Parts: sequence; C-alpha cells; structure tokens
Amino acid sequence: NSQAYHVEGMDATNQGIPYAAAETQPSVDAIQEVAVQTSNFMPEFGAAGGGFFNVTMRSGTNQYHGSAYDYFVNEILNAGTPFTNAGLTNSQKVGQLVRPPARRNDYGFTVGGPVFIPKIYNGHDKTFFFFNFEQFRETDIVNNIPITVPTSAYRTGDFSGAIAAANYTVL
Repeated sequence: NSQAYHVEGMDATNQGIPYAAAETQPSVDAIQEVAVQTSNFMPEFGAAGGGFFNVTMRSGTNQYHGSAYDYFVNEILNAGTPFTNAGLTNSQKVGQLVRPPARRNDYGFTVGGPVFIPKIYNGHDKTFFFFNFEQFRETDIVNNIPITVPTSAYRTGDFSGAIAAANYTVL
C-alpha cells in the first residue's frame, strides 16, 4: 500500500483495492518506457514510500507506423490431460485425451504518425498522433475434469494397473 503508479505524469494509483497497484492498465503495445524508482525520489515523485512506477506512452513520429496483434487461446491447441478418455462423456471422442476448456482472445492494433489533412494541413515535423485499441474477451467455462492422485501401488513403484482406465482415485 505504499507505491504510486503514474501514466504520463497523471496519478493512476488504485486507492480502493490495496493488492492491485494500478487503476488503469495501458496496452503493452502502447507503452514506450516503464521507470521504477525505489529510493532517493525527486520532489515530484515523493508521494510513495515503497516504490514509484512511471509509465511513458508511445507517441507518433514523422513516419506512419502501426502494429496488429492477437493472443488466441483455445483448448484445441492445448495438450490433453494424461490418463483421461474424452470418450467417456462424448462418444465422438473415444480414445482422445480430455482437454480442459480454455477460451481467451486478446487482440488490438496501434497506429501513429504525422497529422496530415490533404490541402489543409501538413503536420510533418510539427504535429503527431498515436492511437491504440485493445479488446480482451474470455469465456468462463467450468472445468469439471477429475484430478487424480497416485494409488498406493504407484507409490511403491507398481505400475501394472496403469493400463486400466478406471484405476485411479478421484479427489
């Protein structure tokens, strides 16, 4: 509870929830620099006893630049849970391993450059812009896959019962 978090000089410290340092979270693609100060603060950074986090955002330049990104998570790309059989709940998946549901998508883009309005204004070397958009979507799916623990035979090194699919203990 003794840190301060600033974005472009503006206080963005979360005062309501002590365990979450930042009230706002800028997109990673829009951040230019993160400076962390833990002691010997300058007078303008004296609002914190434990640490001062100062985030500087990117800005436009004389050339147009941009990026696009997508962080995609889906269970079809994940490895299956060992020693499980998806065919127990879905007859079309006999012999396949169970994959816990995971659906997440974090996508966005950035664009920046000089302000240019044809026949009206040319902002080259004068006026710049930078824009960032990010969207995070996650589908919460209850994971009902049983968690297994080793049987007493496994603990002694006897794996002869490992072939039988029903030979496990469910918590």
